[in-house]
Amino acid sequence: KITDDIKNALKEKDPIMALLVKLLIIDERFIEADALKGLIHIVIGQQLSNLVMAELTKRFDQHFTPITKNHLNQFDASDFKMIGLSTAKSETIKRIIESPMDYEALREASNDTIYEALINIKGIGPWTIDMFIMFIKGDPDYFTIYDGGIKSAINSYYDGFDIEDFKHHFSPYGTYACFYFWESLAHKKLIMNQIKSMEEGT
Repeated sequence: KITDDIKNALKEKDPIMALLVKLLIIDERFIEADALKGLIHIVIGQQLSNLVMAELTKRFDQHFTPITKNHLNQFDASDFKMIGLSTAKSETIKRIIESPMDYEALREASNDTIYEALINIKGIGPWTIDMFIMFIKGDPDYFTIYDGGIKSAINSYYDGFDIEDFKHHFSPYGTYACFYFWESLAHKKLIMNQIKSMEEGT
């Protein structure tokens, strides 16, 4: 749950974030209960809209339940491709399944350890690892600098931004700041109008 203390702490970081917290309703954050299933869903969602990702993850879950290594090992990458996944994503999912890595144990590891473990799986890059840390490990203070939506929001709302400057700007609630930026994209026109009014003092 996103408590009032978290919201108030974010409001104090800068006027733009204060505006987002005021205008947008976000009461809870999602943490994936199953690490293997969550990682596969993240891979499916690489460079896709939320709508397309939701449809493809739904198909995957329906066709391949239960989402366990033992069950999924009987399928080839070509089977995953048949539900609409790209060849690259299908092969990445197969590599995830074949890896001896314990993904449930990994969610308890340090962020550096998670990065070092997952980056060795072909098809998994910094963005996917960031999503694992945020949505599977559940780190409350992890601000991703690799997400296109986050970059778009910051580029629109802040003048002369450098995404690296924001990596620790919202600490200790970097993950929650990302949630507000993502949610703001659906209300970008309203947000931009509010920012303009703030700048004009109206």
